[in-house]
Amino acid sequence: MIRRITLDNFMSHSHTVIESAEGLTVLVGPNNCGKSAVITALQTLCDNETGGFMVRRGESDCRVTVETDDGHTRVRR
Repeated sequence: MIRRITLDNFMSHSHTVIESAEGLTVLVGPNNCGKSAVITALQTLCDNETGGFMVRRGESDCRVTVETDDGHTRVRR
């Protein structure tokens, strides 16, 4: 299970940390707050994708970090 997602300079997120609660299955929020960017971050991490569209405007790189409850960490720049 995913314990923490950290997005740095990823799309609309300058620095966002999402700590998941037990049984989290849904992300909710107002329009244009970055929910879809979180899903895109997870997809790019799983598929090992790259692309300039991911980097926040004005920044040179981005990072997605996912930590799981079994102690594994996966990072994609």
